[in-house]
Amino acid sequence: MENKKINQRTLISIILIIIIVASVEIALFFIFNNKDKNEKEIKEENNNTNTNVKEDFSYTPPLYKVCDSDSCVHVMGTIHLGDSNISKLSKKALDVYDNSDKLVVELDITEETIDTSKYENQEGNTIDEIASDELKEKLIAFGEKNPLFAYESIKDYTPSFASSYITTVLYMQSGYMQPGVDVFLLNRAHKDNKPIISLETSEEQEKLLYGWDFSESYLLKQLETTIDNYELEKNVLKELFNSYLKEDIETLKEAFKEDIDANDTNAIEYTNYINALYTERNNKMTNRVKDFLRDNENVLIAVGSAHVVMEDGIIDQLSNDYKIERIK
Repeated sequence: MENKKINQRTLISIILIIIIVASVEIALFFIFNNKDKNEKEIKEENNNTNTNVKEDFSYTPPLYKVCDSDSCVHVMGTIHLGDSNISKLSKKALDVYDNSDKLVVELDITEETIDTSKYENQEGNTIDEIASDELKEKLIAFGEKNPLFAYESIKDYTPSFASSYITTVLYMQSGYMQPGVDVFLLNRAHKDNKPIISLETSEEQEKLLYGWDFSESYLLKQLETTIDNYELEKNVLKELFNSYLKEDIETLKEAFKEDIDANDTNAIEYTNYINALYTERNNKMTNRVKDFLRDNENVLIAVGSAHVVMEDGIIDQLSNDYKIERIK
């Protein structure tokens, strides 16, 4: 495979997308493999997996009060996974949840499943069948340094599934294995019998996260980027979580900025995916926020932080026509 210099911002954006896909996959795995465990067992497991939890720590996620002339809603930016600190929401954040009549999320993943198994092996599209000799050599060398990714164990995966799998293991190695804020709120809402509204369906998310019709060259480049920048991925992941817990909105905004290299041969394809992953969904979510305000519904809308804080995200789109207050 011909080596191509990848724009740094594009590289980080690709890594963030892989992280998003992997985090959804881990969250689903955790939820559906712990359904029969009671709350005490899960809490004990969580405490045992993280020794750096500060008992007095709390934080407020990106949280905004949005009002028109006669009604208000709250919009919270979530993160799909974290360490044991991730559920330590501040009293202000918990009060917003408690005082809301309904919880609105992207998808109630505690109730709906996404079947990823069909994306593991697809005849004619596996790594062993379509990767160049050069990429295979890279993968073999990478597997020798990281035995969990031995070439023989991943060669029959599709490139996209292998990228997600590698990033999933990175999560495990980095200690980010606790379900995120969205799952925390969903579990609480089910316990409180609070109505839950899903903005999307499992079919829509499955197609977006796993079933997107990428070209072979793009998928292979994504895989190559993943293994070439494995250590960088750890740093990006750490910075993302630390910024979230430190309530550092500006760093989060910067992380989600898109600066696509026009010289990248996959620029158009990548741009189309970004539009589907972020832009189109941001627009739909923003319109739903307007609907809730129009109908005077007292709701907490908790969706991925990128949709909330990024340029042309929900808050950005509402800022000109609505009164917005950040809750810290």
